[in-house]
Amino acid sequence: MTRKTETCLLEKDEIVWQSEHGPYLIIPAWKAKNHQTLYQPLTPYSELLLRLALARSHGSKWVVPGKTGGPRFQRTGVPASRVSRRIGVTVSPHDLRHTVATIMGELGIEPHVIDALQNHKLPQSTAVTGTYNDALVWAYFNQKREALLLWHEHLDKKILGSTLIEHVHQAVDGQKQFEAAMKLNMKLGPHAESYRLAVGQRTVARSRAKRSA
Repeated sequence: MTRKTETCLLEKDEIVWQSEHGPYLIIPAWKAKNHQTLYQPLTPYSELLLRLALARSHGSKWVVPGKTGGPRFQRTGVPASRVSRRIGVTVSPHDLRHTVATIMGELGIEPHVIDALQNHKLPQSTAVTGTYNDALVWAYFNQKREALLLWHEHLDKKILGSTLIEHVHQAVDGQKQFEAAMKLNMKLGPHAESYRLAVGQRTVARSRAKRSA
């Protein structure tokens, strides 16, 4: 439910594994679109995903590091287009936020909890309301965790047929296989010499057919 940039820029020290509130993420205000710090609970599924990602991040400070030392996929156009090609439907991370929010509403989750999960802006703070808004952040925290767990269980049981954990592993551990498949696709696609030769031969054949017609 975090925004794409917030997710891509996640650092290891922004994960709290143990606390009185349970495990959660911290999205600092300077990274958040609305400049409002987000404390996002983790479910067993999201915790597994993070631990798998961290196992591959080595010494980087980023949860998902890139090859040059910075974060990977600061802009998500390329991975989003890959997913769109694979499923045959144009999709973006923002579309997924809307979709999940809609399904949460259908599951009976209260609108204010969905807003809190998406880190929508709280009412403007004043000297009097600032402390009140800070209290709201933690007041909604348990509700947010319950909502996320409900969504993840719905995704697992109703949508994926109890294979969510397998998908989580595939998202991280299957990365190399996916990249290898993409490279093979490039070799067999428009950039391949054999492909260009075949196109050239078809073009010549069509020209001859037109002249003889």
